[in-house]
Amino acid sequence: MTRSNQTEFEALQATTRARGTTRIVLFYVGIAVWAALTVATTAIIVLPVAALLPLLVLAAGFEATAALHIGVEGRGADPIFSVIYVLATLANFLPVALTAQMKEEMIAIGALHAVFLWRVLTLRRAIANQQVGALREAPLRPEAPLPSGERDREE
Repeated sequence: MTRSNQTEFEALQATTRARGTTRIVLFYVGIAVWAALTVATTAIIVLPVAALLPLLVLAAGFEATAALHIGVEGRGADPIFSVIYVLATLANFLPVALTAQMKEEMIAIGALHAVFLWRVLTLRRAIANQQVGALREAPLRPEAPLPSGERDREE
């Protein structure tokens, strides 16, 4: 392995570690802000539509976490914390279910929650089926030879 390949490999490892740490911090902050907004809107605003603000924050945190994951194509246990997002979304809908005055109101807000749940579950499924190509994987392992098609392009 050449010195420049080793340097590139070390830089990729550092980037992967930094993104992983950032993703976990972002998850925690997103859930904390969501929880605070949920408590505040439930305590202050009695209209079920108030549940949309915490849902927006929840969705934003999920999208940011997902973007960091997709950027590094991590593996292992639920890298985007989708189970927590699903549970938080269900908890977010609970005040609506308990206080909605009209059936139409509950259906409309429930539909928006369902759209977000669909997005979480769709991305979770995509990540589970994620295939990392040999070209993408080769630079992450210094001992791995380039795929045959890439060896020809290197020369």
